[in-house]
Amino acid sequence: MYIYTSYEKNQPNQPLNYISDSQQTIQTNNTEQFEFEQIQSFDIEYILGSQQVEDSLKRADYISSAYAAMIIENFIILAVILLGLYSELQYWLITKSSNIKDFCYCEMEGVSECNFGCVISQKNELSIRPTYLFYCCISIGAILQIWLNFGILYFRKLYWAQQLILLIVVFSCYALMISTLCTLIAYNFGIGLIYLGWLNAFVIIFCFAFYTMKTKSELNYGIGALFIMSPTIFFLIMFIKINPNYVIFLLLSSLILMSFGFYVIWESKKMLSQQRIIRLSIIEILIGSEFLIAFVNQGVFRGVELLIKKLKK
Repeated sequence: MYIYTSYEKNQPNQPLNYISDSQQTIQTNNTEQFEFEQIQSFDIEYILGSQQVEDSLKRADYISSAYAAMIIENFIILAVILLGLYSELQYWLITKSSNIKDFCYCEMEGVSECNFGCVISQKNELSIRPTYLFYCCISIGAILQIWLNFGILYFRKLYWAQQLILLIVVFSCYALMISTLCTLIAYNFGIGLIYLGWLNAFVIIFCFAFYTMKTKSELNYGIGALFIMSPTIFFLIMFIKINPNYVIFLLLSSLILMSFGFYVIWESKKMLSQQRIIRLSIIEILIGSEFLIAFVNQGVFRGVELLIKKLKK
């Protein structure tokens, strides 16, 4: 007797329920891997976002500290201006003819036009000009300002005492230059423009510092324009009502102050864009405030820099 049995090719080596379990295991592993990748990408995005927030806070802290240092430097400049106007420092800064009284100024007029008796005699020609110290301060300050821009990497390698001394020299030259200019303006156009200009600049800097410290954010041009235009227009209208005959000088002074305000915002953004790593050390803050307060020197340097770039194109 013969017994026939069915024969199947490729007969499964394993039962069907085992195959089903294996497929479920693979699906579970794929799901877990996908979830892990999602969590990992979320962690990376969270870390990058946290780092961006931290960097933005550092930038805001740095620039607000630089503005705060500017307030202190502005008071120091005021002290040097007053020394140039009312002390013997004036003899080092300017020379004038002997028929002009010492430390005698008019409010919104030159000494030759007002009735305060600042001119003893009109026989001799009135002469007011800066001394050689003024030109030395301009030369030394300009050279150090250029070196501070191009040699900032070398400057950071110096000892902190050397850095501090160089910053003091740069700032002192700039303060003496401003004091000389203010003394010349006081004798020729009146001392009122000096106090108006300093007070207006102080209000602008104070608003910048207060806003950045309060909001922990950088200053944009929109908010900055509000802080610049509001006090400038207010002081302009107020002084025009007091002295309507000197509108041209007041408008020129307001234009210079508005230029100073927008320069501070522009220079702030340029400084932050050039710094890969924000350092909150005292020296770094003083460097930033030096770039911002030196409107004349740094402004001329930036203007020449932009002109050279345009000519190369």
